[in-house]
Amino acid sequence: MPKTQPFYELPRPDQFRWLKKLACAALAKYDLGPTDIAPLNYGVNATYRVTRHRDGTRFVLRVHTPRRSPAEIRSELTWLEALHTSGLVVSRAVTACDGEPLDTATALQVPEARHCTLLTWAEGRHATKRTPELLRRIGTQIARLHNHSSRFQPPRGFTRPRWDSHSLVHDSSWRIGWTRLTPSERKPFREVAERFKGVAAKLVAGPQVFGLIHGDFTFDNVLLYHRDLRIIDFDDCGFGYFLYDLSTLLDRIEWREDYASLRAAVLEGYRQEGSLSPNHEALLDLFLLVRWTFLGVAFLSAPEYAPGRAYAPRFLKIVVPKMRKYLLNL
Repeated sequence: MPKTQPFYELPRPDQFRWLKKLACAALAKYDLGPTDIAPLNYGVNATYRVTRHRDGTRFVLRVHTPRRSPAEIRSELTWLEALHTSGLVVSRAVTACDGEPLDTATALQVPEARHCTLLTWAEGRHATKRTPELLRRIGTQIARLHNHSSRFQPPRGFTRPRWDSHSLVHDSSWRIGWTRLTPSERKPFREVAERFKGVAAKLVAGPQVFGLIHGDFTFDNVLLYHRDLRIIDFDDCGFGYFLYDLSTLLDRIEWREDYASLRAAVLEGYRQEGSLSPNHEALLDLFLLVRWTFLGVAFLSAPEYAPGRAYAPRFLKIVVPKMRKYLLNL
């Protein structure tokens, strides 16, 4: 009898198919009636579009990575509910038949039980053009999120990751990634880490600077709906510097020839709703380098089968020369 191939050695499409069986088992816990379930994305989490037959209502079902604890997932859902209450349009948890927003399911071949959540569907489409007007609107939306964060009082038991100097560049979780850097790559990475450590020690982590952030403001996580913008995928939300949130967006436009105008548009939009002093704006380039440092060591720390690990050499080839150039002008 042939030996079953371990789950994490399977090709990603095969893993996605097995996780769908687990998703279907979780979906049975919800009082939706007949539904269709279709794959959406398999990155860190596996996500599926669920469509209810009787009225066409759509939902997102997430099969969470094992790295997220139930307390972390529940805390994310708590923040989403608070954001909704404040008037921001975000996805919200749908409770299962037992009244819980979180279910744990298992499936053959998947080696561990997975936590699953069902969220309301966010209407909208991804923007295809990166215009100053779009970046201005995204900047305003980021500021609104940060304004809410500065007022939000986490309830007891609320727990989310921290995106600070230690966790982004000094955490032992990334040690293997640092060892996989070549000596020439390691030099700018270490310089960024040391500079960030020094800046973080001077930054007062007050409510206008540090708080709950989205953690991954990429264009994949921004939807256009008529004249509105909607932010999705809060899986990376945690406690961090507001400047880091902005850097995750700047990372996605820095390579463009019109970067200067797009960056200015982001900050103009941000200042329409939020506060950003010239001193803090001057730190944005460093936070952009921190973003690249974090992604680089995270990709290199990933297991051989993870997509990020395969992308790491290309990523480093792109960002290391840029890091050296930026460091000369910081």
